[in-house]
Amino acid sequence: MFTKRQLARLIVPLILEQMLMGTVGAFDVVMVGVLGETAVSGVSLVTSIDQLVLSAFSALAAGGAIVCSQYLGSRQLAQGRLCAVQLLCVAGAFGGAVGLLCLAGGGPLLRLLYGGAEQAVLQQARRYFVFAALSYPVIALFNAVSALMRSIERTKTAMYVSFGMNGANLLLNALLIYGLSWGVAGAGAASFLSRLGGLFVLYAMLIKSGHPICPPAFSAWRIEAASIRKILQVGVPAGVEGAVFHVGKLLVQSVVTACGTAAIAANAVALTLTEFLHTPGAGIGLALITVVGQCIGANEKAQARRYTRNLIALAYAVMGVLDILVFFFAPLYMALYPGIEAQTAALAVSVLRWHSVVCFFFWPMGFTMVSALRAAGDVKFPMVVSIASMWVFRVGCSYLLMALCPQWGLLNVWFAMFLDWVFRALVYWLRYRSDIWLNKRVI
Repeated sequence: MFTKRQLARLIVPLILEQMLMGTVGAFDVVMVGVLGETAVSGVSLVTSIDQLVLSAFSALAAGGAIVCSQYLGSRQLAQGRLCAVQLLCVAGAFGGAVGLLCLAGGGPLLRLLYGGAEQAVLQQARRYFVFAALSYPVIALFNAVSALMRSIERTKTAMYVSFGMNGANLLLNALLIYGLSWGVAGAGAASFLSRLGGLFVLYAMLIKSGHPICPPAFSAWRIEAASIRKILQVGVPAGVEGAVFHVGKLLVQSVVTACGTAAIAANAVALTLTEFLHTPGAGIGLALITVVGQCIGANEKAQARRYTRNLIALAYAVMGVLDILVFFFAPLYMALYPGIEAQTAALAVSVLRWHSVVCFFFWPMGFTMVSALRAAGDVKFPMVVSIASMWVFRVGCSYLLMALCPQWGLLNVWFAMFLDWVFRALVYWLRYRSDIWLNKRVI
């Protein structure tokens, strides 16, 4: 169903787009680095909440992309167009509701989650969180439009928009943080404005593409409950999985917070790079949604299995090269953070090297593979596995290891996370080898 050239045109822009999307938040952490460890720590605390919210938006968008892809595979274009409208309506409503809740309760939420942090860190986090909350409706809609672009295999357009968005974010960061001395608030405002501009441009390009499933004019939009149910049938389990996953990460963040400001800063520095390293696997996972979704829609199960095997192998190859580079050159990365102490930098380097080794063997199977399962309609099994693995290994073992080996400090949290990765990789590999996931479908 897909030639090698088609796959390359789909995958390469997706990997680059995911890298560019990840750098919007990463640039904020890097560019406030000159303001000191307090600013870095404050932004990093909000970033943990961002990941929780964004995972829900991504799950919803993925649900719409899977349904649209299966409709495209079965040549039901009218239903695909109706599904696209429903996705945009639901994403806009959900993003708006989350943004309003976070604006109203941002301060109490930060105190609840990170009450053990220094007051100066919490103050910086509150300033940044206001703009993060304003960005949530924009991000929800951007993810939905980007998912539709992936469904129609126009990934290069989304990549170009993401590139422009990053350029705008860099310029606005420089202006607002350094030029106008807005500090962390300037970083938040820059991200909001650049994302808003990216949304308008990407939606205009979707309409301009003229694809049969592109949404009609707003006056022709209508709510169709059956299509929304199909989207939620896939999106809700993935969203619950992502929400529980990131709630667990927030609880683990409290363990990091208890280790002190240096540990918070080192964790933030390491996470900024590791999230970037995961983007090739995430981009290939998004490609699997389009590819496997269309194969299942066309009832081509053998092709779905073969494409999954080949794209997982590609994820291992690309991420393996990056992991090797980070292992040897992690100390050079610390030069991007002149405001942190030498002890903090050394801790971050240690974390990055441990991450490179474990990620090399287990991350693609544990996280890229799950996109193929979901694209086929197998959504409840990954949800159960993810929730169980998160609470037993990542959360439970974080507290256990910290109690047993307090001298390891921050590394306890990362070791617990690695156990989570190993378990997921083993279970999803066994699921792929069975035929159960191939016999699921949404439409």
